[in-house]
Amino acid sequence: MNAVSSGFYLLWAVLVMAFLVTDNIALVPPEVTWILRPLPLLLLALWTAWHWPQYQQRRLALLVGVGLFAAADAVAWDAGHFTLTLVLSMCGFVAYITWAAQTVAMGQLRWMLSIPVILGAMLATYRLWYVPGLIHEALVVYAVLVTIFVLAVILCSRVHRIAIPGAILLAFSQWIMGHQMFVGGIPHAAVYSMILWYGGHFLLLHAPLWHQPSRDTPFGYVLDHGD
Repeated sequence: MNAVSSGFYLLWAVLVMAFLVTDNIALVPPEVTWILRPLPLLLLALWTAWHWPQYQQRRLALLVGVGLFAAADAVAWDAGHFTLTLVLSMCGFVAYITWAAQTVAMGQLRWMLSIPVILGAMLATYRLWYVPGLIHEALVVYAVLVTIFVLAVILCSRVHRIAIPGAILLAFSQWIMGHQMFVGGIPHAAVYSMILWYGGHFLLLHAPLWHQPSRDTPFGYVLDHGD
Protein backbone atom coordinates (compact mmCIF):
# COMPACT_ATOMS: atom_id res chain seq x y z
CA MET A 1 0.00 0.00 0.00
CA ASN A 2 1.48 3.32 -1.09
CA ALA A 3 1.31 6.64 0.71
CA VAL A 4 -1.67 7.87 -1.31
CA SER A 5 -3.74 4.80 -0.48
CA SER A 6 -2.76 4.96 3.18
CA GLY A 7 -3.71 8.64 3.27
CA PHE A 8 -7.08 7.95 1.68
CA TYR A 9 -8.02 5.14 4.08
CA LEU A 10 -6.86 7.15 7.07
CA LEU A 11 -8.80 10.24 5.96
CA TRP A 12 -11.91 8.18 5.25
CA ALA A 13 -11.78 6.54 8.69
CA VAL A 14 -11.26 9.94 10.34
CA LEU A 15 -14.29 11.41 8.52
CA VAL A 16 -16.48 8.48 9.57
CA MET A 17 -15.36 8.74 13.19
CA ALA A 18 -15.77 12.52 13.16
CA PHE A 19 -19.38 12.19 12.02
CA LEU A 20 -20.21 9.46 14.54
CA VAL A 21 -18.73 11.51 17.38
CA THR A 22 -20.34 14.82 16.42
CA ASP A 23 -23.68 13.11 15.82
CA ASN A 24 -23.75 11.79 19.39
CA ILE A 25 -22.57 14.78 21.41
CA ALA A 26 -24.45 18.01 22.03
CA LEU A 27 -21.40 20.27 22.14
CA VAL A 28 -21.06 20.51 18.36
CA PRO A 29 -23.40 22.69 16.26
CA PRO A 30 -25.76 20.60 14.08
CA GLU A 31 -24.36 22.28 10.97
CA VAL A 32 -21.05 20.49 11.56
CA THR A 33 -22.77 17.10 11.60
CA TRP A 34 -24.75 18.06 8.50
CA ILE A 35 -21.53 18.83 6.62
CA LEU A 36 -19.67 15.72 7.83
CA ARG A 37 -22.38 13.16 7.08
CA PRO A 38 -22.08 12.98 3.26
CA LEU A 39 -18.29 13.50 3.12
CA PRO A 40 -17.27 9.80 3.47
CA LEU A 41 -19.47 8.86 0.51
CA LEU A 42 -18.19 11.73 -1.61
CA LEU A 43 -14.60 10.75 -0.82
CA LEU A 44 -15.36 7.14 -1.78
CA ALA A 45 -16.87 8.32 -5.06
CA LEU A 46 -13.74 10.29 -5.94
CA TRP A 47 -11.50 7.35 -5.04
CA THR A 48 -13.57 4.95 -7.13
CA ALA A 49 -13.64 7.27 -10.14
CA TRP A 50 -9.86 7.70 -9.96
CA HIS A 51 -9.06 3.97 -9.77
CA TRP A 52 -11.82 2.67 -12.04
CA PRO A 53 -10.54 -0.26 -14.18
CA GLN A 54 -10.95 0.16 -17.93
CA TYR A 55 -12.69 -3.19 -18.43
CA GLN A 56 -15.37 -2.45 -15.85
CA GLN A 57 -18.73 -1.23 -17.08
CA ARG A 58 -21.30 1.36 -15.97
CA ARG A 59 -19.07 3.59 -13.91
CA LEU A 60 -21.49 6.48 -14.31
CA ALA A 61 -24.38 4.50 -12.81
CA LEU A 62 -22.35 3.61 -9.72
CA LEU A 63 -21.04 7.14 -9.22
CA VAL A 64 -24.50 8.63 -9.72
CA GLY A 65 -25.80 6.23 -7.09
CA VAL A 66 -23.14 7.31 -4.59
CA GLY A 67 -23.94 10.94 -5.31
CA LEU A 68 -27.65 10.36 -4.73
CA PHE A 69 -26.98 8.64 -1.41
CA ALA A 70 -24.66 11.46 -0.38
CA ALA A 71 -27.41 13.94 -1.23
CA ALA A 72 -29.87 11.90 0.82
CA ASP A 73 -27.47 12.01 3.76
CA ALA A 74 -27.09 15.77 3.34
CA VAL A 75 -30.84 16.42 3.64
CA ALA A 76 -31.57 13.73 6.25
CA TRP A 77 -30.62 16.06 9.11
CA ASP A 78 -34.00 17.81 8.81
CA ALA A 79 -37.05 15.69 9.65
CA GLY A 80 -39.10 17.87 7.33
CA HIS A 81 -37.08 16.52 4.37
CA PHE A 82 -38.10 12.89 4.98
CA THR A 83 -39.87 12.52 1.64
CA LEU A 84 -36.95 14.00 -0.26
CA THR A 85 -34.52 11.74 1.62
CA LEU A 86 -36.65 8.72 0.76
CA VAL A 87 -36.88 9.61 -2.93
CA LEU A 88 -33.13 10.25 -3.21
CA SER A 89 -32.37 6.94 -1.51
CA MET A 90 -34.75 5.07 -3.81
CA CYS A 91 -33.13 6.68 -6.87
CA GLY A 92 -29.73 5.73 -5.42
CA PHE A 93 -30.75 2.09 -5.22
CA VAL A 94 -32.07 2.24 -8.80
CA ALA A 95 -28.67 3.53 -9.94
CA TYR A 96 -26.91 0.77 -7.96
CA ILE A 97 -29.20 -1.83 -9.55
CA THR A 98 -28.36 -0.45 -13.01
CA TRP A 99 -24.67 -0.83 -12.22
CA ALA A 100 -24.88 -4.30 -10.67
CA ALA A 101 -27.19 -5.80 -13.30
CA GLN A 102 -24.46 -5.84 -15.95
CA THR A 103 -23.81 -9.59 -15.76
CA VAL A 104 -25.56 -12.58 -14.22
CA ALA A 105 -23.50 -15.34 -12.60
CA MET A 106 -26.12 -18.09 -12.31
CA GLY A 107 -23.40 -20.68 -12.87
CA GLN A 108 -21.99 -20.06 -9.40
CA LEU A 109 -23.42 -21.37 -6.15
CA ARG A 110 -23.73 -17.89 -4.68
CA TRP A 111 -27.13 -17.54 -6.38
CA MET A 112 -28.39 -19.65 -3.46
CA LEU A 113 -27.86 -16.61 -1.24
CA SER A 114 -30.94 -15.16 -2.92
CA ILE A 115 -33.13 -17.48 -0.85
CA PRO A 116 -32.24 -16.11 2.62
CA VAL A 117 -32.14 -12.57 1.20
CA ILE A 118 -35.71 -12.81 -0.10
CA LEU A 119 -36.93 -14.43 3.11
CA GLY A 120 -35.21 -11.77 5.20
CA ALA A 121 -36.78 -9.00 3.12
CA MET A 122 -40.22 -10.55 3.57
CA LEU A 123 -39.76 -10.84 7.33
CA ALA A 124 -38.48 -7.26 7.62
CA THR A 125 -41.45 -5.95 5.62
CA TYR A 126 -43.89 -8.00 7.69
CA ARG A 127 -42.36 -6.62 10.88
CA LEU A 128 -43.20 -3.06 9.79
CA TRP A 129 -46.45 -3.78 7.97
CA TYR A 130 -48.74 -3.25 10.95
CA VAL A 131 -47.22 0.03 12.12
CA PRO A 132 -50.06 2.61 12.37
CA GLY A 133 -49.73 5.54 10.00
CA LEU A 134 -47.06 3.92 7.84
CA ILE A 135 -47.63 4.19 4.09
CA HIS A 136 -47.51 0.52 3.15
CA GLU A 137 -47.15 1.14 -0.59
CA ALA A 138 -43.96 3.14 -0.03
CA LEU A 139 -42.68 0.45 2.34
CA VAL A 140 -43.23 -2.28 -0.25
CA VAL A 141 -41.60 -0.30 -3.07
CA TYR A 142 -38.56 0.50 -0.93
CA ALA A 143 -38.21 -3.08 0.31
CA VAL A 144 -38.48 -4.43 -3.23
CA LEU A 145 -35.85 -1.99 -4.50
CA VAL A 146 -33.40 -2.91 -1.74
CA THR A 147 -34.03 -6.63 -2.31
CA ILE A 148 -33.50 -6.37 -6.08
CA PHE A 149 -30.31 -4.41 -5.41
CA VAL A 150 -28.92 -7.14 -3.13
CA LEU A 151 -29.88 -9.87 -5.60
CA ALA A 152 -28.28 -7.99 -8.51
CA VAL A 153 -25.03 -7.65 -6.55
CA ILE A 154 -25.08 -11.34 -5.60
CA LEU A 155 -25.50 -12.40 -9.23
CA CYS A 156 -23.04 -9.89 -10.73
CA SER A 157 -19.87 -11.62 -11.91
CA ARG A 158 -17.81 -8.48 -12.63
CA VAL A 159 -17.23 -7.51 -9.02
CA HIS A 160 -15.16 -8.79 -6.13
CA ARG A 161 -16.93 -10.99 -3.59
CA ILE A 162 -16.76 -8.24 -0.99
CA ALA A 163 -19.69 -6.66 -2.85
CA ILE A 164 -22.02 -9.28 -1.37
CA PRO A 165 -21.43 -8.45 2.31
CA GLY A 166 -21.39 -4.78 1.31
CA ALA A 167 -24.89 -5.03 -0.18
CA ILE A 168 -26.16 -6.99 2.82
CA LEU A 169 -24.73 -4.39 5.21
CA LEU A 170 -26.54 -1.64 3.32
CA ALA A 171 -29.82 -3.56 3.45
CA PHE A 172 -29.43 -4.29 7.17
CA SER A 173 -28.60 -0.63 7.79
CA GLN A 174 -31.83 0.41 6.11
CA TRP A 175 -33.81 -2.08 8.18
CA ILE A 176 -32.33 -0.80 11.45
CA MET A 177 -32.98 2.80 10.43
CA GLY A 178 -36.57 2.11 9.41
CA HIS A 179 -37.33 -0.04 12.43
CA GLN A 180 -36.01 2.57 14.82
CA MET A 181 -37.86 5.37 13.04
CA PHE A 182 -41.28 3.70 13.01
CA VAL A 183 -41.11 1.16 15.87
CA GLY A 184 -38.14 2.03 18.08
CA GLY A 185 -36.60 -0.15 20.75
CA ILE A 186 -33.09 -0.55 19.27
CA PRO A 187 -30.42 0.96 21.58
CA HIS A 188 -27.90 3.16 19.74
CA ALA A 189 -29.68 2.44 16.45
CA ALA A 190 -28.31 5.58 14.76
CA VAL A 191 -24.72 4.56 15.48
CA TYR A 192 -25.18 0.98 14.31
CA SER A 193 -27.10 1.94 11.16
CA MET A 194 -24.51 4.53 10.09
CA ILE A 195 -21.57 2.19 10.74
CA LEU A 196 -23.24 -0.44 8.56
CA TRP A 197 -24.13 2.26 6.04
CA TYR A 198 -20.59 3.51 5.60
CA GLY A 199 -19.11 0.01 5.77
CA GLY A 200 -21.51 -1.28 3.12
CA HIS A 201 -20.69 1.52 0.70
CA PHE A 202 -16.97 1.06 1.36
CA LEU A 203 -17.09 -2.63 0.43
CA LEU A 204 -19.42 -2.08 -2.50
CA LEU A 205 -17.35 0.67 -4.11
CA HIS A 206 -14.15 -1.35 -3.74
CA ALA A 207 -15.74 -4.40 -5.38
CA PRO A 208 -15.09 -3.25 -8.98
CA LEU A 209 -11.63 -2.00 -8.02
CA TRP A 210 -10.45 -5.25 -6.41
CA HIS A 211 -12.00 -7.60 -8.96
CA GLN A 212 -9.55 -9.68 -10.98
CA PRO A 213 -11.08 -10.81 -14.29
CA SER A 214 -10.47 -14.37 -15.36
CA ARG A 215 -8.67 -14.74 -18.69
CA ASP A 216 -9.76 -18.34 -19.24
CA THR A 217 -13.12 -19.67 -20.40
CA PRO A 218 -14.48 -23.17 -19.75
CA PHE A 219 -13.54 -24.06 -23.35
CA GLY A 220 -9.89 -23.07 -23.00
CA TYR A 221 -10.00 -19.78 -24.84
CA VAL A 222 -8.00 -16.84 -23.50
CA LEU A 223 -9.93 -13.60 -23.08
CA ASP A 224 -8.49 -10.18 -23.80
CA HIS A 225 -10.35 -7.75 -21.53
CA GLY A 226 -8.55 -4.83 -23.13
CA ASP A 227 -10.57 -5.15 -26.34
